[in-house]
Amino acid sequence: MQETAYSARLDQLKRVGFDESHPVMLKVMQGLAEVYYNQGKYRQAEKLYKKVLSTPRRSHEEFGSIDDQLHYDICSSLIELARVFEGQDQLEEAVKIYRVSSERAKLFLGDAHHTTMFSNSCLGRVLRRQGLLQESEELLMATAVHQIKTFGEDHQAPLVTIYDLGETLRTRGKYQDAPTWLKKSFQRSRAIFGPDYNLTMGSCDSLGLCYEKQELYVEARALYQELMDKLRVAKGDDHPRISEVQGWIDEVNRKVDEHEGDEGNEGRGKRGTRETSARPSLGPNFPIPSQNLPSVIQIN
Repeated sequence: MQETAYSARLDQLKRVGFDESHPVMLKVMQGLAEVYYNQGKYRQAEKLYKKVLSTPRRSHEEFGSIDDQLHYDICSSLIELARVFEGQDQLEEAVKIYRVSSERAKLFLGDAHHTTMFSNSCLGRVLRRQGLLQESEELLMATAVHQIKTFGEDHQAPLVTIYDLGETLRTRGKYQDAPTWLKKSFQRSRAIFGPDYNLTMGSCDSLGLCYEKQELYVEARALYQELMDKLRVAKGDDHPRISEVQGWIDEVNRKVDEHEGDEGNEGRGKRGTRETSARPSLGPNFPIPSQNLPSVIQIN
């Protein structure tokens, strides 16, 4: 339905004389590319984003500054093109484009602009996926500080960055440091978005992995059970992740039962055969809010 509506709107604009350099045309083209991306039509999305980026732009003063508007539009298109490559696991190409977006946004919009911070957050995430963990950690830490200062902790943008920072620390084996950030992401996301929100469940899963790696099995079990309960509510009993998470709970239960009577070690025990660091987190698999960066979450 959305694809049809955007295509019809493009045809309508062309009929009344709008050329492709008009800001309205570019916005509709970018919207259609977004629909393609969300449908998994990455080739169509990539082609359209590249067309948007290569089209000479006619400035307008809607945002009060012609230059700022043009740079914002270009950086937004770069970010969305990069996530098309990220969605196809073409990480090297995604990193290259995220770097261009970050550098351009910093140069023309400034460090404190939400587009700069968002681009840096995306870059930090993909750097982790590439295995460039130290650069990822440093970039995400700096970005989280900037975003919290700008938006506060109850905004989606810093919460996503905080989650990714915790994931990078966990991936680096920093199991003492990662829970600080993952717990913050989990607790705030649960309070703001609800317990079945993807960011909440991803943070819960990652935090549980850290606890299990430290042999804090009681804490891990509680978190896995909460994740299980919320998955059932959000996805239903037939969701493929249900049996996977149930397996984690069963193994933790076994470890707790084996050592429940140990004095001073209740709920703790020797590490089992499963290597928890090898298990990837579920992660907060939700659309990147590239069109809603300035929005602030209202807590009722």
